[in-house]
Amino acid sequence: MKNKSYNNLVILSILLLTFSFVFFLIIKENRLKERESSFLKKITISNDSIDMTKSTPLQKEVWDKFQQIPKNEYSSLKSTF
Repeated sequence: MKNKSYNNLVILSILLLTFSFVFFLIIKENRLKERESSFLKKITISNDSIDMTKSTPLQKEVWDKFQQIPKNEYSSLKSTF
C-alpha cells in the first residue's frame, strides 16, 4: 500500500512541477511583451518631444535614419545596445 501512495505522490509532484513550469513560461513571455510595448511607447514619446529646429545637422541625419527603421525591428536592435 505504501508503494502505491508513494507513486501517487510522485505523479502529483511531477504534475505540479510541470504546471509551475508552464505558468512560469507564460508569465515570462507576458513580461517580455510588456517590456517591448514599454520600449515602443518610450520611442513614440521621444518622437513627439523632439524639437527638430534646435537639432544639429548630424542629429537630423541620425534621426532620419532611425525613422527609416521599421518598428518590428526595434526589439532586435534593442538587444544590440
